[in-house]
Formats: sequence, C-alpha cells, structure tokens
Amino acid sequence: MQIKTLLLVSIALRLALIGYGELQDHLLPVKYTDIDYNVFTDAARYVSQGQSPFLRSTYRYSPLLAYLLLPNVLLCHVWGKLLFAGSDILAAWQIWRIGQLQQVSQRRCFWSTVLWLYNPFTVTISTRGSCDSQATLLLLAVLALLLQGRRLLPALLYGLAVHFRVYPIVYAPAIVLYLAHRQLQRQRHDDAGGQVCPGIAGAKADTTAAAKPCTLDAAGSTSSSRPRQQQATTAWLLAVLQ
Repeated sequence: MQIKTLLLVSIALRLALIGYGELQDHLLPVKYTDIDYNVFTDAARYVSQGQSPFLRSTYRYSPLLAYLLLPNVLLCHVWGKLLFAGSDILAAWQIWRIGQLQQVSQRRCFWSTVLWLYNPFTVTISTRGSCDSQATLLLLAVLALLLQGRRLLPALLYGLAVHFRVYPIVYAPAIVLYLAHRQLQRQRHDDAGGQVCPGIAGAKADTTAAAKPCTLDAAGSTSSSRPRQQQATTAWLLAVLQ
C-alpha cells in the first residue's frame, strides 16, 4: 500500500469520526468533543469581537490558537477539528519523510506511518478537538529540516512549537547536541585534507615543499593533530553555547 492510499484512508476515517462526534454531542449526555475545544471556540469569539482571548476563563493557550479558530465562529464550528485532524495527517507525512531522509527501509517507513495514522489515541485526540497535533506537526517538521541541514527555519518552527505548547522545550538539549555533533563532523572534515604525515608503521613522508613536517609525541599521536583536536573541541563548545 502506498503512502497516498494510507493518507486517503486515514482522512476518511477522521472525517467519519468528526461526523460521529457531532451526532454523539447532540444525542448523548456524554460528549465526544473535548471540553477544551469549547474553550478555544469561546476565546475565538472574544477575538472576533476585538477583545482578548484570555477573557475566557481557563484559556491558557497561545493567542494564535484563538485566531486560527476564528472560522469556528465565522464559518463552521467544526473548523478546528478539521484543522487539528489535518495537522495529524501532515504529522504522519512528516514521519514518512524523516524515514526517507534517514534511508530507512520502505517497510519500516510504512509501519511507522501506519502506527501513527491508525493509532486510536492519535485519531481520537485530534478529532475530539485537541490542539496537540499542532505542536506535534511543528516538532516533526523541525526534525525533518534539521536532517536536511537547515538551521534558521527549524529554529523558528521550534520556537513556534514551544509557544503553542511548553512541553517541546524538553527536546532542546537533544537538538543542541545534534547540532554540536554535526558542527564537529564538519570541522573534522575541513581539517582532514590539510596535512600529509608519515604513518606510524613507517610510511614514506612527503618531501615536497608543500608538505608540513609533523612529529610523534610520547603518546604516539602527531603533534600537528593537537591543534586540530583543539579546534574541533572549540567548535563543539561554540555550537553548544549558540
């Protein structure tokens, strides 16, 4: 089964659950819709009237969320559920992309996407009107962009994810360590071709004028390797501090 088929079936499933949720809300005393979704809608109503969304008691979310849900008030009250379910679908697509970027086998990419798209928790959370899929989508986009070697855009998206929900801040140390490791690898690659030295086993030294002399210290490493190691360490520390 191709990724497009997986996405189309999951879209149909989420639309069906949103429709079922509307029926349950009208017919049964126990509501399908998350109580926070009503809070979001009320906050959007305040925004539509030119007021602060925080006038709604228990609204402790980003004001951007209230603006995103303005169509709940102006067009249709299920707009937010469609938005969150769509973010859930895009998150699955990002999982597929990350697998491709890491050169994971097609089988693993397939099952990773299936486990997200058809997980009963992820399906019901988004279709009940929870905004957690927004932060999840942003975090997965950050990972995909980092794997592509980008820095500025993932930084902006990560800041937006933390603005939406505070908990993504816990991923900051892992991201910093990844960037530091990547910077260290680049530094080693840049330093790799600069100098020709004899091997410990007695390989001939390059006697041309371009070759730089190097000696072995007591530990058996070349003295010229020390500045490289120091530069690499400095680069790693700078990456961590940045």
